[in-house]
Amino acid sequence: MVSNKIKLIYEASKKEALTFFVGAGISKISGIPNWNELIKSISGELGINKFDTGDYLTIPQMYYYQIKKDEKKYFKFIENNIDLTNAKPNRIHDLMHMLKPSSFITTNFDCLIEESAIQNCAFYKTVATDKEVPKINGDKFILKVHGDLRHKNIVLKEEDYLSYSENFKLIETLLKSIFSTNTVVFIGYGLNDYNIKLILNWAKTLLEDDFRPPFFLYTDNNELNELELVYHESRGLSIIDYREFYETHVDVKAVSYEERYSSILKRVISWEAIDCETMDKNELFEILFKKLEPLNKMVALKMSDISKKLDPFARIDEVGRIYLNQNKPNIFELFFEFCNQNNSVKIPDEYEFEFNIICDVLRKARVDHVLLGDKVEALNLGTIEFGDSKCISFDYKGMQKIINTKSNKNSLLYKKAFYHAKLKNYNIAYEMFKDVANSAFFEEDYLLYYLAQENKRNLYKAIKSTNNSFMYSGTFVVDENEKLRLDDLPDNEIFNDLPVEFKNRFSIFSDLYSASYLYRNAYQSFLENNKMMEAIEKDTFEMGITNADKVIHRLNENLHFFLGNGLYLDEFIEFKTTVKESVSLIVYKYSIQNKNKFRQSAFSDFKGKTVVLDEIDFYCLIEYFTHQEISDLMNKCRLKELKFLNIKNIEMAIKNLFKYYDDVLSIEKIRFKQLTYQNKLKTCITLLRYLDIPISTIQYIIKILLKHEFREILISDKILFLDIQVYLKEMTNNNIRKTILNKLIDYINQEKNSIRSGTHFELHSSRSDSNYWHLANYLSPKTPWISKDLSIVVNDLLNNYSTYDSKKIIAYYPYLYKKIKAKFIKRVEEDLKKTFDFDLFLFLIEHKSKVSKSEIEILKRQIDIAVEKEKTTNPNVIVITDSKPFGILENIGYLCFLNILNKEDFIEFLGLSEKFDFFMQEENFDFENFDMTWLFDFRRDTHKNLSTHTLVKEKIKSQIYTTLKEQEIQSKEKGILVNLLIEYYV
Repeated sequence: MVSNKIKLIYEASKKEALTFFVGAGISKISGIPNWNELIKSISGELGINKFDTGDYLTIPQMYYYQIKKDEKKYFKFIENNIDLTNAKPNRIHDLMHMLKPSSFITTNFDCLIEESAIQNCAFYKTVATDKEVPKINGDKFILKVHGDLRHKNIVLKEEDYLSYSENFKLIETLLKSIFSTNTVVFIGYGLNDYNIKLILNWAKTLLEDDFRPPFFLYTDNNELNELELVYHESRGLSIIDYREFYETHVDVKAVSYEERYSSILKRVISWEAIDCETMDKNELFEILFKKLEPLNKMVALKMSDISKKLDPFARIDEVGRIYLNQNKPNIFELFFEFCNQNNSVKIPDEYEFEFNIICDVLRKARVDHVLLGDKVEALNLGTIEFGDSKCISFDYKGMQKIINTKSNKNSLLYKKAFYHAKLKNYNIAYEMFKDVANSAFFEEDYLLYYLAQENKRNLYKAIKSTNNSFMYSGTFVVDENEKLRLDDLPDNEIFNDLPVEFKNRFSIFSDLYSASYLYRNAYQSFLENNKMMEAIEKDTFEMGITNADKVIHRLNENLHFFLGNGLYLDEFIEFKTTVKESVSLIVYKYSIQNKNKFRQSAFSDFKGKTVVLDEIDFYCLIEYFTHQEISDLMNKCRLKELKFLNIKNIEMAIKNLFKYYDDVLSIEKIRFKQLTYQNKLKTCITLLRYLDIPISTIQYIIKILLKHEFREILISDKILFLDIQVYLKEMTNNNIRKTILNKLIDYINQEKNSIRSGTHFELHSSRSDSNYWHLANYLSPKTPWISKDLSIVVNDLLNNYSTYDSKKIIAYYPYLYKKIKAKFIKRVEEDLKKTFDFDLFLFLIEHKSKVSKSEIEILKRQIDIAVEKEKTTNPNVIVITDSKPFGILENIGYLCFLNILNKEDFIEFLGLSEKFDFFMQEENFDFENFDMTWLFDFRRDTHKNLSTHTLVKEKIKSQIYTTLKEQEIQSKEKGILVNLLIEYYV
């Protein structure tokens, strides 16, 4: 009997139809006087020594008359005697909130219920006057039927009760509504409480046949006999005695009132688990099915959500293992039996459908093992693709194919809308989500309605953010009425407006991707990231599920869930920041796990778990990082390469990225879409510096990069990509050479046309030393190769375009016919006679068998001019700076160091520049004057040549050691010095 009553309260909670009617007994636990104690205080003021419950109204009335109806004095006396100063909500308040009642009713004057609501992050409107009733607007509320001290309208004396119907008309009507629709639970009252009698008689009279007997939590010391129970039941109360929840040997009178109420409320909260204790495995299987079946409507699920649904019977850990609660019934017992059956044994027909649903749910959450005792057993449920394969592989053309599919099915229209959003077709996606939401609501598919509405709201945020930017202002359009609605739409309102049955089935998705959810998720990720960083920094040996496992799990779980269900979060900074921080930490862990350890620990012989990177990490790096963030991350981690699992999938993703731009976006007219995508390509080519991918993929990328002109990918970015892939990694072939050559000739011809038309031709570059003519460096960087086509073009330049800069032709020189080379050298000699240019002079030194005395004299005159200019500018300082034209002297010193120029020809310039002196007198140089910043300026070949001189090598090594030991320098510069030391000077 009691069990059935508990069940009814529990079900009312789930249906959002539960109301707690809270009396003074609950506030008494927090130290606030009850009604009897308040009346006693008033009677003492009047000098009345004896009174009974029949005097509870007359004594306050007598006091009111005695003070001549002085309202101020009356309320001051009551406030002083209640004394709310130190009262705090107690455990009973928290337990009531755990049952999420739709409303509270109370005769108490205090604000403990309101304070406990705040502590439990629950929103309830307080209603203490008729004027406040219309403001409820469907929200949860706390109804103070006896008013409160704040409004000075408390119901305490006799005339308050007599005029109650006049002063609280709307509150009376609201009370009638609550008693007719909700399950009401009286808590904190005595059975003979005057308020209970009054309210029960009033409610029964008003509602007649519609009266629903409320529950009464009985906690008095005296046990009720059968006659008393019958009497109170006839009054309209359904009694729940706290004694029912204690063993017979327990002295229940010694139990505190707080514990008495707690024992009942805890039983309601945990009713489901308790109710299962008497069930057999077949009934428990039905419980498991009912818990998981609603989730099967989702395409992808999170392990943590499954874990919430299974509580308290089981939990799921971070790697997808089921842990059974040994203190609760095993709701998986029959399911595990079916899983372990031989494939030849058919699952009974009456269980097959339910079994398959459970399998689908667990598979969608990637739950695949169970811990039975000390043994982990595989469930062998099959696999499901991670998230959305088209998103993970950047298969935008595949998305476009789905978009073009003809179908009016809501689920497909929803996917089309999501893909439109991913393709930055915001207006189309917005309207499609709007149509899907309307259609799904009409068909009572409230889950799809909810998802579509939330996506529509998030797309609005993306549109608003885009339109608010200076560069893309006005790109997208939203109806003014929609703006008004969406600008003020609170979090969770879409979910809260849906039917109760839906909310009960899908309560774990109540704040699917609201700001509050994302903040909580970001905070939890922050904590896990910190723990992982602490484990890394302390070199902690971790067994079992490591902190890195937890970070990777949370990242993968969120991506799987959001992408798999088509939830558009790309514009939420909280989500993007969480992903970036997690991935950065994973890459950092990856960077240090294979480094040598100088200090051995107790676990040095154990390898432990290693972090591996896969296509999911690749997706995150491209989707959520900028090209600069990739560079910064790799520099911070001091990584020169990254190795990914499933490299074939990554190759496919790379080709998908570039193919979509080539086929579709290269002619896109919407600037926002084109530039957003160009930035993604730029991030990709930056990341590819650290990957080893097949030459066929490199060839494809080079083809697309050189085919199109980009606003975000400058010529310097393209050349840097070629430098790393073609020069450093030697990823080249005839097709790559042909592509580069054709583009180089195309650029030369464009500049020739500009010269003819008198216009200026320029490609944007982020570096002054890098432009289109440097493409020639990657035609055949390490093997001799002569190009007929390039020789013809250069010959035309030499014959007909005297204004074409000779320094550009220097880059083409290695690939020209001998006759063209000789013609070019003559042109350089003629140019130098007209105007000295050090770059052209260096070219002559390199390509002429001997430099003439006249050319040396020209060079020396240029140095004299530079020195005189410096003396004139600053007569007190004659040390040449690193800036041009004085850098010429130091370059000459380096050429003398390499024995390309004769030191004797330039001995007269000693003493003008310390760096020049160093190159001229490397073995006799006073290293007290050696500037460590030179090491940062030297090119790799300079370091290599310096390291061949034993004495110089030792001196520089000593300088580096001293600097690292004695001077405070930035960690970045320290890292550079350490790398130079290891690579060249050790």
